Amino acid sequence: MRVFITAEVPILCANYWQFSNSYWGLVYNPDYMKGRGRYYKRPNYYVFDLYANHFGDILLNTTIRSETYFQPGCGNVLPSGFPQRFKCYPKAMIIEFLIKPVFQWSPPCVELEKYSDYYSKLHFNCENRSGVGMFFQDEIQAKSNWLYSCEFEVKTENLSNFWFNIQAKDQNYKIAGHSRNLKKNFDWVKVGFDFKTFENTELLKLMFFAHSEENKIKGNIYIRDIKIKELGPAPQYGPTPYISAIASTNEKRDRIYIMVINKNLNEPMKTRIKINGFKFSPVVRAWILNGPSVSATNEGCQEHVKIHYKEVKIDSKDGTFYFTFEPHSVTALELIKMGN
Repeated sequence: MRVFITAEVPILCANYWQFSNSYWGLVYNPDYMKGRGRYYKRPNYYVFDLYANHFGDILLNTTIRSETYFQPGCGNVLPSGFPQRFKCYPKAMIIEFLIKPVFQWSPPCVELEKYSDYYSKLHFNCENRSGVGMFFQDEIQAKSNWLYSCEFEVKTENLSNFWFNIQAKDQNYKIAGHSRNLKKNFDWVKVGFDFKTFENTELLKLMFFAHSEENKIKGNIYIRDIKIKELGPAPQYGPTPYISAIASTNEKRDRIYIMVINKNLNEPMKTRIKINGFKFSPVVRAWILNGPSVSATNEGCQEHVKIHYKEVKIDSKDGTFYFTFEPHSVTALELIKMGN
């Protein structure tokens, strides 16, 4: 929204594609196709509402100083400047571990036939079982908040109706990542997945997991060349200010509007605001867009996220006052010129 109203970017008009759409629209009606029902506003509708009704046409110079935070990137989501993982981590920096396809334990209905240290055949003849989970013997020492990848080659034959994957878990058995679910019969393919370790990760172990809705797991799976690659520390977004703000005025210059985002997900932010060259009323009007949590939505015909209004009396000295912004909120402030 800020880009649309800057002089450097000459955008005259910007439309939101699919204003009314049950999947990604600003509004939705679950009974639209039946020719009846009510339209519900999604949280992103209210962002446009704030800018349309509580923001001016003329931008003002704004300076923000705020506490900051870092946010780790992962996989294909990386900070700007690192659009691709291999650019961030050159091949020479990658550390590789080979994992033997041998298990710590397996049920009696699973037989393992080794062709070499890194090539095995798994024969399944499991009746009345919905799942099979087996940890590989090899474990590796791992680092917290670190990027890894896992890849392996696999072939199947005579499989019954079940799927399987390989999962990467830490010492607490939390799943850090897993391959796509594989099923049916196919020739040799290479499968891989990237993942990031959790805080306080010490070990990484791989688990073979199979699942059947029919309680029958049968067939042969060939696995070879299982590798875990240590790619390096997870890139960091940041430092990112908790508070973002933009200010404007109207053509009469009798109002100042301030749009503020508090990106702190847990704590309110008491913020000092100073306005230069504008004497304003001691009552600040505030429209606050928020919900019960950062993940709250208005799906299911609910109205968890909406705008609420309040007026705050302030004690302004030299154009300075304090306002506390709610966690994970967007707030539009309006200051009225003294005497209006």
